[in-house]
Amino acid sequence: MPQDPVIINITLPPPKVVNLGVATTQKTVTLEVIKHGPAVSGNAVDPVVRTAGFTAQVRTIHAVDLTGGPMTILPPVAPATGDEFGMLDVTLGETPNRVTIDFSGAKILGRVDSYEMHARVGNAVTFVYLNAASGWGILSSSN
Repeated sequence: MPQDPVIINITLPPPKVVNLGVATTQKTVTLEVIKHGPAVSGNAVDPVVRTAGFTAQVRTIHAVDLTGGPMTILPPVAPATGDEFGMLDVTLGETPNRVTIDFSGAKILGRVDSYEMHARVGNAVTFVYLNAASGWGILSSSN
């Protein structure tokens, strides 16, 4: 049975004007996201569109805009089993930039590594913390 869509409104800093074929105004993009697989419950959408590196927060989906250049994000500090965080790309237009989630101080799928997401509006990834031995796992990805 299909899940109901989740409507996410992201307000972009002016003066960006977009036409994505979805509901738009001069500064707001409305994305309709259909969740597939396990529901990601309890995650809030950060209303701030990030344009520079930062440390992610648990139970939060962060909007990122890579128009100004590549970005490196660190996973949340001191996660507990089951904690989640995610990224939603709201980059408009063509750019070769990528967001890198740097797990060098932690693990992803049992390895000390990083994860790269290519810039494309609507790309999204959600991570879930498994345990100290495995570190973070990928719960969902459209990358």
